[in-house]
Amino acid sequence: DDVVSGYQWLLEQARHPSRVVVGGISAGGGLTAALLLWLKGAGQAQPAGAVPLSPWLDLTQSGASYASKASADPVISKAYLDRMAAMYVGDRRAHEPMISPVFGDLAGLAPQLLQVGSSEVLLDDSVQYAARLGAADVWAALEVWPEAIHGWHGVPGLPESDDALASIARFFHWSIARAA
Repeated sequence: DDVVSGYQWLLEQARHPSRVVVGGISAGGGLTAALLLWLKGAGQAQPAGAVPLSPWLDLTQSGASYASKASADPVISKAYLDRMAAMYVGDRRAHEPMISPVFGDLAGLAPQLLQVGSSEVLLDDSVQYAARLGAADVWAALEVWPEAIHGWHGVPGLPESDDALASIARFFHWSIARAA
């Protein structure tokens, strides 16, 4: 509800969805994808684009990377995510698309740029989601950053952070120009 309220406020400022690109890191990346599904379900226009970064898109945690990247990811662990998922899901089911957007009907969603590190336990969330976007004929770019850890975007001065942010800026310009 808060994400939808924030998006509606943003639309009031921008005056049209074609002038808006949304995004978030980690759980915020999952909320970004859930917002797109909510907009679709409510019959509202999609923004020009979306940028889920290191997104948590599958609260069932079914991807192999939850185990295979466990020793490589110093930031996030499956045990931590299990606790967070239990609190977030409550008495609902983790497979519900508004909880785990990877399981949603993705047709008709906004173009998306996904960035994820190759050392993240959340790697497979992005890989699976990007594949499902492509299968649904949604424009999607998946950037897997070698040896990057969860949320590396927020490390100031790191060359990979600067490069990732430059890629995001290019996507912002492209998606807004495309939607105009």
